[in-house]
Amino acid sequence: KAAVARRQGDGKGISGTLGYRNAVARLQKETAFFLVLNPGPVSEFMESPAGQPSSSEPSASDTAGDPQAMVAQLAGQVNPRERALDMARMVQSVWAQFVYKGKLSHFDLHGSLDPDVPLHPLMASATSLQPLRSPGMASIHAPMFLAGYFPTLSEESADPAAKARIETFNRMRHTAMMMLGLNYDLDVKPWMGNEMALSMLWDGKLPQVALLCAVSDEGAAGATMERVTANFKGSLKFKSQKVAGKTVVVASLSSRPGISPAYTVSGGFLILSSGVQVMESLLDRGDKLADAAGFASLYSVLGDNRLQLTGYLATDLLERLAAHGGPRFAQLQVEMQNSCLKNLLALRGSRLKIDKALCPAGGAYSQDDGRFQCSIHGRPGSLNPLPSAEEDPQLAAARHFKQMMGSIALGLTMSEPGIYRFTTVFRKR
Repeated sequence: KAAVARRQGDGKGISGTLGYRNAVARLQKETAFFLVLNPGPVSEFMESPAGQPSSSEPSASDTAGDPQAMVAQLAGQVNPRERALDMARMVQSVWAQFVYKGKLSHFDLHGSLDPDVPLHPLMASATSLQPLRSPGMASIHAPMFLAGYFPTLSEESADPAAKARIETFNRMRHTAMMMLGLNYDLDVKPWMGNEMALSMLWDGKLPQVALLCAVSDEGAAGATMERVTANFKGSLKFKSQKVAGKTVVVASLSSRPGISPAYTVSGGFLILSSGVQVMESLLDRGDKLADAAGFASLYSVLGDNRLQLTGYLATDLLERLAAHGGPRFAQLQVEMQNSCLKNLLALRGSRLKIDKALCPAGGAYSQDDGRFQCSIHGRPGSLNPLPSAEEDPQLAAARHFKQMMGSIALGLTMSEPGIYRFTTVFRKR
């Protein structure tokens, strides 16, 4: 009613808003649909008595020295309503469009921020950043990749809740560094950069992952890692070996012979990996993800490569994950057949009525010449064959999606002063 009254009262529709004008000015001819949202009325409602929550927030407790309690406290301080309200106050307008171009389509989500409201640190840091370097390290064969710039948290904040979250995070970080025998402020902070990335490789039976952390001083980062290695020499065995021409320190785990954690400092990054193969894919000079068609299309759509956050997914990974769970699907079919067989035996022994019996696979029970049977599993002594792992519906869905879509790439950037753009690019095969 309020929306109708506003429309009928002043005669001004959404077409007169800044968000609508911004959206229309940036529409592409291939746009299939677009959407405009004005967060102002949302923040007004949330600040009104009708929009106030009825329950009180839990009080914080002293969690020093207890990592589990620290995580719980940090989660409790992330008040969803307050964060949503902060975002609604900061964002002037939001508009989205889906651009369909056949083989290469993309979805754009734009946000226009209020210049008089302080930017979120994550957003503010995007205004002066250089292009991400980690896509030039990841292999073109990486089925999944995530990267971004993460600003340094400042303890100077007028918001008590924000300051409490930062203090809790700092205590967690301090505890984690102590477990490694390090002091963050002295041993890590001087050389730690802001860019971080996660890259995957799955050429063998199990996937391998690598974490890339940008460093400003490779020598200092290497010295810190040598200290960590020395602290764990009593429980782990380390050896240095050449991987793609670079010196890599590899640890051997007696309990997990298939996993070989490794680290090196190269190309302006500290690289921590779960195996040597993924490390080699990062250090060699072969084709890189930044040049892959599915990922490079993100740069072409954005018209820029200065990304704040980015991600990439090759849909082959979805099929492989579904196939990896195949044995569980087969085991589930056996378990459901056994449960159904118990029902059939109970029906034959008159311990169960046919209208009360339920097949776990959804089959229907019937009786023919005194013999009970299930529409899916058959009957005792003449059971129907079970579906194979190839008939797993999750696997079928993953394969269907893979046939339609080759890759998905996403990125967040500041496209214009005060306007941020989140784009997802869909590339067909």
